Amino acid sequence: MKMLGLGILLFLPLVVGLLMNIKIFDSISGSEDGWLGFWGGYLGAILSVFGAFWLFNKQSMKDKEEINETIKAQMKITATFAYYEYKLAENKELIKGISQTEKKIKDLYIMVSRFTEHPSEYRADLSSKLYEVLVALIDLGTITYLLYGESVDKERKDIINEINQWYSQLEENRFKADELSEKIKKISQKMIKFQISIETESKKLLQEMEDHMNE
Repeated sequence: MKMLGLGILLFLPLVVGLLMNIKIFDSISGSEDGWLGFWGGYLGAILSVFGAFWLFNKQSMKDKEEINETIKAQMKITATFAYYEYKLAENKELIKGISQTEKKIKDLYIMVSRFTEHPSEYRADLSSKLYEVLVALIDLGTITYLLYGESVDKERKDIINEINQWYSQLEENRFKADELSEKIKKISQKMIKFQISIETESKKLLQEMEDHMNE
């Protein structure tokens, strides 16, 4: 369509020149120079309009591409921010959960001391406390895996295995309370290591977010 319009503009002056030599147009008033001036101005105006339209169309296409690129960039930034906002929120919940689980382990230590003195009286309470700690540790594992995979999860799994053994021993009447005090202290140390690992990963996450936002 554009080529057709350009062809018409190029050949129209030639057609006009030929028509002006036909006798039938002799009755039309005006000299040849006047008509040539008219057609020159007329065609010049058409070319000007066509050129302006072409430039406008080209600029519109360029502006549209720039707008699309800007929208894509903004969407990428928004998606990136939302992704890290979610991870940071989950990380905050994870650290909160670790703190709560550490408190449960301290309560477990107190319960073991009571059980040592009065086994029959505190047996059910100790079983309930062991189960409570196990559930808390399993819940921590879900968030940890979603955020960081298995790379920082060794200590938590070791603690679960240890407490799970205690729970089984208690249920099977093979529980040795006098050995637990030292073991619980070691578990507390592992929880501290686990927390340090998570805090280290948290710093990496913040740095990763900053790097992505500055790209």
